[in-house]
Parts: sequence; C-alpha cells; structure tokens
Amino acid sequence: MKRTAFALVSLIILAGLPLAAQPAGAVSLDKTVASAELIRKANVSLKQLKIDIGRVEAMLGKKMEASERREYLDLMINDILFLQYCEREKISVTEAEIKQTVQQMKGQVMSSLATNPQCVD
Repeated sequence: MKRTAFALVSLIILAGLPLAAQPAGAVSLDKTVASAELIRKANVSLKQLKIDIGRVEAMLGKKMEASERREYLDLMINDILFLQYCEREKISVTEAEIKQTVQQMKGQVMSSLATNPQCVD
C-alpha cells in the first residue's frame, strides 16, 4: 500500500519562477504555484512563496537565484507531503519530545564546537 510521493504530487511551476522579474500587478498573488496531495490537496500560493522566500533572503542577506527559489518550492512541497504522511500513518510527537531532542542537538553542537573550534567562521 506504499505510494510514492512523486506519483501523488502534481506540480505547476509558473514561468520558471522568475518572481522579481514580473511587472507589478501582472500576476495575482493568490495564484497556485504548486499543489501536493497525499491525503488531501494542499496548495502553495504565489503570495506564500514570496513571503517565505523574502524571509529566507533576509536571513541570507542576499537575493536567491531562480534555481534556489525552485529548490525552496520543492522543500515546501516535501514539507506538505511529510506532514500529510505523518498524519496518515498517525505519527506524532509531544512538545516534551521536541524540547528533549532540541536540547540533545544543542548539546551535540556545543560539544562539537568545544572539540573543534575551527569550524566556526
């Protein structure tokens, strides 16, 4: 009963996603740029994609290339599919489990930095 994500994903990328190159008002921000469906259809709107990419660009301090924007859209689709897969398979975690894992990861990073300080820029 296993289904591959690729068989269930319908992806519509509008005009190669050169988002910044389009004239203002030329494309509705409510347009769907991608859809994914495992247990229900979920859309990614142009508006949400632009908001998310804007946040990433702000964190990076630079504009993303078209190929990077496409990769980011792929990540958004994968997130949707992963969450729906977990829901379908009734996989869940508690807040306490999340906090415990984050603390373990922090400890591993701090330990790594203590033993290898050259890895910090």
